Amino acid sequence: TGFIGTSLLNNKLFLENFEIIGINTTDYLLFDKKIKKIAESEFYKKIKKYKTVDVLHLAQLYDLDENNKIKIWESNYNFGVNFFRNLIENNIKISSILFTNTVFSLSGNQDLKNSSYFLSKNKFSSFLDTFSKENVINYIEVYLSNTLGIGDTRNKIIPNIIKSIFNKDSYEIRNSESYLNILDVDLILNQFYKLFSINSSRKITIISKYEFLISSIYDFLNNYINNGKEVEIKKQLSVDTISDTDFKKIDFNLSETLKKIVDDLI
Repeated sequence: TGFIGTSLLNNKLFLENFEIIGINTTDYLLFDKKIKKIAESEFYKKIKKYKTVDVLHLAQLYDLDENNKIKIWESNYNFGVNFFRNLIENNIKISSILFTNTVFSLSGNQDLKNSSYFLSKNKFSSFLDTFSKENVINYIEVYLSNTLGIGDTRNKIIPNIIKSIFNKDSYEIRNSESYLNILDVDLILNQFYKLFSINSSRKITIISKYEFLISSIYDFLNNYINNGKEVEIKKQLSVDTISDTDFKKIDFNLSETLKKIVDDLI
């Protein structure tokens, strides 16, 4: 579930090389051209037939409201801990775990670092690190920035801009001179596939090689949606964040990704 999870179900590399079985907070799921709910017993029976499995853990609740502290910890920590312990108890051999963290946890913003969202994510990261060492599992932690792609309905800046232009609503860009680091979700998923193939533990930050001026993204979308014309999206080189992770900077054509998203909606 979630944007990256549903995007994975359309990714050629994963579809051609994996049988995809999933779990969310309420259901066990099998994917074979479409999502099918299965019983818990069938879920474990299904994965026991393989020598090993790879686990891509995408679950998170992004919420900075401390009134929702209990729900945040339940989603971002307890749910994952129980799931991985259940896999071991059912004698499932895990080859690799890939866990997506947020690049913003590497920032110096102390208010963010003290939030339940970041504390729960980082405590779960520590759990996975210890769990993987104890059970001889490759642990891959990926720090991600912003993502975009077809089917994105999240309350994020680019989906909101596109929605406002289609609806002919006014849209206020509060920080029009700010730059956004953002990547096409398919490029990220292709990197996930490569990381599973490497078969070793590592921490890596995946970002775009360039950051893009938000006001110019709006101008591009406004022109392309309304009259089919393209204008330049202004960009600048990304800067490394101080961290103990490797950096993977991906050069991609934001204009082509935006056109792909808009064309899918028309």
